[in-house]
Amino acid sequence: MKYQVLQISLDYRTFQDIEKCIWNFTTSEIRTNKGILTIIGTHEVEQNGQVGIQMSVNGWLDLGEYCPSSSMSKSVNVRTVAVMRQPRNAWLWVYMFDDAGQPIAVFCGTDGLDENTGFAKYVKELKRIADGGVIADVEVIADVERFERDNFHEEFTPTAEEKVTDYILADGKKYNGWGCYYKEKFYPHGCGKKFFSDFYVYGNFKKGILNGPAIISHKHYMYTMFFKNNRGNGWGLCINGGYLVEFGYYEDSKLKTDLTNSVQWYYEGKLGKSGRTDEKMLSMYTSKETKEVTNLLIGYAPKKVSESMILSCMGFRFRADGSVWVGTGNLSTMTGYYIHFRSDGCIDIGKFDDSYLEERMSLQELIDNYFGTQRINEDNPFGSFFRSSPKSTFQIERESERELYRDIEEPKVNFNYFTGNYEYNDDYSDDLPF
Repeated sequence: MKYQVLQISLDYRTFQDIEKCIWNFTTSEIRTNKGILTIIGTHEVEQNGQVGIQMSVNGWLDLGEYCPSSSMSKSVNVRTVAVMRQPRNAWLWVYMFDDAGQPIAVFCGTDGLDENTGFAKYVKELKRIADGGVIADVEVIADVERFERDNFHEEFTPTAEEKVTDYILADGKKYNGWGCYYKEKFYPHGCGKKFFSDFYVYGNFKKGILNGPAIISHKHYMYTMFFKNNRGNGWGLCINGGYLVEFGYYEDSKLKTDLTNSVQWYYEGKLGKSGRTDEKMLSMYTSKETKEVTNLLIGYAPKKVSESMILSCMGFRFRADGSVWVGTGNLSTMTGYYIHFRSDGCIDIGKFDDSYLEERMSLQELIDNYFGTQRINEDNPFGSFFRSSPKSTFQIERESERELYRDIEEPKVNFNYFTGNYEYNDDYSDDLPF
């Protein structure tokens, strides 16, 4: 749907004319001149004589120019959008709300009342997708999945035998990467990149289907997840316009358990302020033998800057076993301080020695460790000296930034975020929550 925006109101009462622009509403996103919103879910609504569609969305819009004298920040996180119209009325209203359900702005415009490209056709398309249980890019991938499954037998055990470039697959899609031949047809198998009309998928394929760490990348936003049979089922994240807008447990490619706050401090305060923004934030590592993805890094790879200095690996390491390691240190040998989102759905936080949890910590203790704001123990003989010493400007700024993340909810110990149940074992018998 093409939506021509004409007016905006920030107080839902007084409208001001704005420069005419066209927004593009698709079944997966809302593309505006101020940013892009990813559509997560939809349902029909009716209120005060208006009918329309309400959408759960995620993304940031830069609306500050519409009211420069207000307290509105440069970018606002939009979580709900309602598109409403009174029957037989030309005006189409778009209401936006934040994550607390508070109003952000309302826009007035028109879709031209075109039956083929207008609002009514758009609502029907959203309903068709919702009824099919598939949203956004996954619908396209589902067609591929059915095609691949129809053409394989269970007893076939493929191996990555050839790497291709700009290869046109049987379904008409272009592919770069490793694959195998079966019945004279080439199928993605191993690490590869497959191109669709307005996005691409890049990651681990098995018999033509996404299985393992992979990304779905659009122009302005991308998802990174652990895939099982072309669906995101496991830990994952979404970055939109450079902002981390989602992190948590995905089921059938939809965010089911939101744990964004547990890692936002690291994405904003460490990755975002590392001084390495000129480096690429995606690295894919594969097995020399199988050509399958072993490590998908969203962050910065280790970098040698001189003979005596190497910058550490920073970011989110998506592993082939379905786990995710978040923190700064080594790429593969997990020794140091990390959050380990385990492949079984549980979360470990603390000090690790070669992937073994040596010392469990709270999330707040880990954040203190990264910001260098650890509390001085009363028993420390130098404690009184450090507490009475004047703080530098750098230290004051660091402590002020660290306080932004003081009220984050602690992840539960031995809690399986995939199943929603507590799990216990002999190795962590001291970690019972009672």
